[in-house]
Amino acid sequence: MVIEGLAGNEFRQPILTVDRCMTCHLGIDRAGFENAPQPFRTHPHREAFFGKHPVSRFGCTACHQGQGSALTVLEAHSSHELEEKLQANVREGLRKRIHWERPMFHGEMVQASCQVCHAAQTFVPMAPVLSEGKQLVAQLGCFGCHNLRGFEKAEKVGPSLLRVRTKSDPSWMVRWIQNPRGYLPLTKMPNFNLSEDEALSVAAYLLKNS
Repeated sequence: MVIEGLAGNEFRQPILTVDRCMTCHLGIDRAGFENAPQPFRTHPHREAFFGKHPVSRFGCTACHQGQGSALTVLEAHSSHELEEKLQANVREGLRKRIHWERPMFHGEMVQASCQVCHAAQTFVPMAPVLSEGKQLVAQLGCFGCHNLRGFEKAEKVGPSLLRVRTKSDPSWMVRWIQNPRGYLPLTKMPNFNLSEDEALSVAAYLLKNS
């Protein structure tokens, strides 16, 4: 199966993706094989997922990752567990290491792929772990320090430091930087475990540039 338009190169040009997964996973998008052994089993929640994400359009690796063009189970799944089994069985000179940028997601980690297309959504249906993570990011203000897709325009949790010199005492600033919750127990600012010298340096930088 050749998938168009889902992947691009470093120059933002579309590239084709090859998924051979259904060579083995024959019943993945067919009803009636829910109790069949793997790799012939129907995909869980088939109608809910494939109603908006048909296999013919998205393939398998768009969500599950792995190496869709591979010809062996080990290479396709790029799984640490399978790699360990192989290395346990083949000790002398035949060990095969798997080096693949997108090893297959397992269990709830598959939900991480939803972020690629649904970065702007706070709640993503059928992805409770991802949705909870996005809510925590919003509550804790992780985007205040980290660049995160979907939060580019979010207001910063902390106040502006552009004029901090005009409203803060330098000695207080050092104490605050060292232990924010020692002054304000419910603050969202974390304790970075800075030494006094490090806190002095940060305070000096802020005072110099405000």
